[in-house]
Amino acid sequence: METTHDTANGTKDFVLLDVDHVSIGSRYLGYARLRLFCKTFPEYQPCVLEIDDFKPYFYVTCPSSPSDRQKLEKLLKKEPFYTWVQRRELLEKRRYLGGKPLTVMRLIGRNPWMVPNLREKLIKEGYEVHESDIPFNKRFLIDKRLYCLKKIKVANPRFVGRYPSGLMRFKVRYEDIRPLEEQTDFFPPIVACALDIEVDDRGKTLNRLMEDASGRITAISLTWGVNRADIRTKVFWLKSDDLLEEKNMLRQFLNFFNEINPDVLVTFNGDVFDLPYLLRRMEMLGLDPRRVSRTGVDVPRPSNPHDRYYCPGLMMCDLVPHTWSIHPLSGRKTLSEVAKMLLGVDKIDVADVSLGLLWKRALIDKISLKKFLRYAARDSILTYQLFHALGIRDLISTLQITGYPIAEGIAITSRNNGEFELFRLLHGKNILIPPLPDEKELQRRLWLKHVKPHQGGYVLNPERSLYSCVIIADFRSMYPSIIIAHNIGGESMKVDSEGIDVASSSPMDLFSLEPRSSLAELMESLLSRRDEVKKRLKHLKEELACRLQSKGDATSTWKRELKSLQQEIVDLNRLQYSLKIVANSLYGAHNYPRGRFYQHLLANAITSIARHYIHQLIAWVDELSAEMNTPMKVVYGDTDSIFIWVPELFNPNLPIDLKNVMSTVNDILSRLNSRLPQKMQLEFEDLARRIVFKVGRKKSYAYKSVLNDRIIVKGFEAVRRDWSEPAKNAQKQVLEIILTQGNHGIELARETVLELAKRMYDAPFRKPIDQEWIILGPLKRAPWEYKSPPPAVKAFLHYMTVKGLNPSEEWKNYDMFPYVITLEGGRSLPISDRARHPDLATSIDKEFYVRQIVQAVNRFGLNLRMEEVHDYCRRNTLDEFI
Repeated sequence: METTHDTANGTKDFVLLDVDHVSIGSRYLGYARLRLFCKTFPEYQPCVLEIDDFKPYFYVTCPSSPSDRQKLEKLLKKEPFYTWVQRRELLEKRRYLGGKPLTVMRLIGRNPWMVPNLREKLIKEGYEVHESDIPFNKRFLIDKRLYCLKKIKVANPRFVGRYPSGLMRFKVRYEDIRPLEEQTDFFPPIVACALDIEVDDRGKTLNRLMEDASGRITAISLTWGVNRADIRTKVFWLKSDDLLEEKNMLRQFLNFFNEINPDVLVTFNGDVFDLPYLLRRMEMLGLDPRRVSRTGVDVPRPSNPHDRYYCPGLMMCDLVPHTWSIHPLSGRKTLSEVAKMLLGVDKIDVADVSLGLLWKRALIDKISLKKFLRYAARDSILTYQLFHALGIRDLISTLQITGYPIAEGIAITSRNNGEFELFRLLHGKNILIPPLPDEKELQRRLWLKHVKPHQGGYVLNPERSLYSCVIIADFRSMYPSIIIAHNIGGESMKVDSEGIDVASSSPMDLFSLEPRSSLAELMESLLSRRDEVKKRLKHLKEELACRLQSKGDATSTWKRELKSLQQEIVDLNRLQYSLKIVANSLYGAHNYPRGRFYQHLLANAITSIARHYIHQLIAWVDELSAEMNTPMKVVYGDTDSIFIWVPELFNPNLPIDLKNVMSTVNDILSRLNSRLPQKMQLEFEDLARRIVFKVGRKKSYAYKSVLNDRIIVKGFEAVRRDWSEPAKNAQKQVLEIILTQGNHGIELARETVLELAKRMYDAPFRKPIDQEWIILGPLKRAPWEYKSPPPAVKAFLHYMTVKGLNPSEEWKNYDMFPYVITLEGGRSLPISDRARHPDLATSIDKEFYVRQIVQAVNRFGLNLRMEEVHDYCRRNTLDEFI
């Protein structure tokens, strides 16, 4: 650690993690100090670099006439401009939309807090203001070309002491800091720490507990590490029912937490409970909440709009918002339920004993103590494992692509992230970054989007449901490729002074081919880098296969090299995925009315050109069919995929000569690619032995792969949560039969469905309800906000009434609610009125479930009627049904 102190007369490398700023002096006359949260390199010791000489600035359009310019000069000599403005410069810039040149005056001032007030005064006087809404810390990163999660080089850093947490402080001048080049594959070790607290709830609900924070914190568990495998865990527990002992336990936790000094603090529901409760309890016990921060001087606080906790230099990651695609059968997203689904493990069972009672027993009983500590540790371990299983590490990789500060990065969208990289490119080309829309402009955009709705990707509906011998190919990064091929971007767009499109209505003619637009340059850079990474990945995977095949001599060196190779493959795969996410996110930026880059003509042009190429491909495939004397036809396409039916490619009922078949497939794709722009190439995705489409439904198909015999299902009820298991299973079985046997399997499929229906009718009613009867329905808003409540909502309200619970509070604990359809009240009642929570069901409406089965399978030509089902069941000695 001491070696980093002796750098005042030299240079030192650091890894930049986060940037924020604090006020020094009064908000009117003071200045902003930038704080760069870093780690020394290569020691990886945490520290903060402080910069006092970076000044905020923004631009105002300079009037063309001398008299108007004098008027502006006169205004700037008045307060509050006179005190704030320290320097002025005349510069030549270009607008983003249309790329027209513009003379602007750059106003450089004291601090960033006065900028909103100055902007409003200038706008009120009729002046056009630019880049006044770029946050101060982002302005610094853009101007210096610095990226968070990458290395920087600093000249003459001067050690000036430590923060209360022990974090080293260095003084640095603005001009003495610069990025390091050539960091393509560098990613620093990120220390993630999972935190979980246990509280003596004394029988109170979560809401009641939060009201007064009266329950003691009985345990705090931490699990930390830099990857999935290398982790450590520590539990602090309350050894007596005493305030002083609780305060002492919290002190021990805080000291240890500062020693770990994590880069990411991970919780499960921590923004709602763990963090606010911990911080409030600390205040009640006279402990400073700032000790939870990296510096010891910052207060972790919830930030709008999502109430996620924010703390400079520290990514505070609550995992719950990242479980949107996880739907446990109970409908409740508890740590236990999510861990069981993703990790296949359960929390430790404490039977019917409350944690508060278990803790009190632990004070006098070693067996209970052991159980209590294991339970507490297990929660933070599961939270840490979910951090990796939910792909948060991948999310952090996307932040490195754009250099977005990590403390804010957890809550941003991929669109915000991608836009930040576009900011850098625009700044480097002297193009003004567009402002966020004010309320008037937003309403105009929303109206425009309503009267001229965005035209999405093209979907070609299939003419029939079943095909065999189908090539499935994807456009390589279709929208980014279109942007590159046609030089799409704001400054390349042909517009007049009012921003209206030129006379030509063809999307192909809306953009100048020279000079290159910033958007096209950025896309080209991202895709080129991704291609390089994918080539490297392919090489490493081949090398890994050779090493595994040879098995080496199993020495420790061989094992270490093998592990290093495997880790490099994981890292590169993460990087190529991150590059793809950032590239794709920028297309949506121009179709988002609340964003800086909204331009409906530009967004529509991209999808219009995409539809044009799909139509072209349909025609080209017809031409190719005649040219190669091989029957083929495009039977389906959805946005960026194309499905080519080649009926004579192989016999789906016989063994396939894959080598010859793939030679023909590659020849077809190669001929098609020769007609496409270079960046818009078709890439082979899969080869379907047979494929079933849901005619009239977008993106709904299932096929059996020639390459691995797997059945892939997309968009059918078989992969949806809001259908019963019998209906989904019936559809899966029918799909497998038809995809394996084709039309010859229709009769077998009908027989299978009829047998399944009979089994459903024969199934006895028993408690607890079998899982196959349970359906999960969405519960996305307060129950009273539904005009026509669906079954899940009706079942939820009934459950609340029976259990004596408050629905206005409890609905927030569910994203899906489990229910079954019963016979209560008779079939004359609507289905939603007969929906019940499984625990409260006294019967099952088997007819409803059988009808759902028939509905799910009739998509594939079975044409079953309920009368046939009833006749079959009668003939097969069913005693009672319906």
